[in-house]
Amino acid sequence: MEYITLTNILGMTAFIISVGAFQLKKSRSIIFVQIPSNLAWMGYMFLMGAYAGMLTSLILIIRNILTLLLPTHYLKLLIYALIPVVLVTVLAFSEGPIGILSALGNILAGLSMLYRDNSLKFRIVQLVSILMFLSYGLLSGTHFMTAFGILSIISNISGAIYYEDIFAPLRKRVQSIQLRSA
Repeated sequence: MEYITLTNILGMTAFIISVGAFQLKKSRSIIFVQIPSNLAWMGYMFLMGAYAGMLTSLILIIRNILTLLLPTHYLKLLIYALIPVVLVTVLAFSEGPIGILSALGNILAGLSMLYRDNSLKFRIVQLVSILMFLSYGLLSGTHFMTAFGILSIISNISGAIYYEDIFAPLRKRVQSIQLRSA
């Protein structure tokens, strides 16, 4: 029998907030919601003894806060400066070559912040980032990370279809089909 622990609660909270964030319209809103999500991930990783994940989550919290506050020219400097920090952090504590996928996922998520004012480009780079985490989950046999990757991809794509102008014709087509079938 498995007991519900603080670790489980933090992991599921982070999971739900992370996946749900992509249902928001604006990339800045997604970035804002990722802050408490990363805080929960940080606690989860600490309790699991995954110190690379804990440190990376802390870096992501700082990055997301600064992304919302900094002007674009300083943001670019921050994002590019964090690439080696994330890479070294993940590789220093990583379980091997598979950790590179986690590092790439975090680096791409960081690069997506450069598109904080263009939600479609932000979602596309985030999607590629999620594919890295999904690959990490599949190759490491981590079912939790695999499920997180799959649900995040679905949430990101459905959020894009619902909010992005490029998908407006598709939304209209679906609505007309729904009206005819009603």
